[in-house]
Amino acid sequence: SYNKLLEIEDEAKLIVSLPNDGRAEPLAQRRSHIHQLFQRLLHETSPAKTFRNLISVRKGVKLAGRVLPLFALNEANDTVVELLHNLSRLNKKDWQKDVLPALYNSMSLVFSVSDLQTLVQFADATRQGLLEGGVTAGRDTPPGAGPVAAALQHPFGATVVWCLVNRGEVVYATGDPLDMDVEHQRAWVQFVC
Repeated sequence: SYNKLLEIEDEAKLIVSLPNDGRAEPLAQRRSHIHQLFQRLLHETSPAKTFRNLISVRKGVKLAGRVLPLFALNEANDTVVELLHNLSRLNKKDWQKDVLPALYNSMSLVFSVSDLQTLVQFADATRQGLLEGGVTAGRDTPPGAGPVAAALQHPFGATVVWCLVNRGEVVYATGDPLDMDVEHQRAWVQFVC
């Protein structure tokens, strides 16, 4: 996967050096390679296990952070869902300060173009991943607090949750709540509260 990323980055450099009329075929080939990389990361025989193994090492997390901006929006959304589903694993890593900021920057780009429906999908993946990861409220968390409150006790988890909440605020401030799906609004309020 990492070699494929390097190949894609080399193609980007080559495409820039070509005249405009000669870029169509190399761009199509690059898009195809990006899609192949996405398929390799998330849609092989056991995608969840493959992806979980990938992000269990520093190099894999760096790879995820570097490929997110390359993916089409739907592919990036699927990748972010998997990352959020594995948030408890990322929170437990001792290399949070070294590797995760680059991953966060890529994730925040995806969050910044998300609508309410996508934010709800991200919120569900976050909650479900934290529950499945066994994240429970710590001693500093109020009684009855859910797994999202527990995620706020970790720097990366807190940053991701606050970025989601911030994007939700922007969606509500720039959109008309009457035009938003009631179920999505309910799910979002449940995540935030």
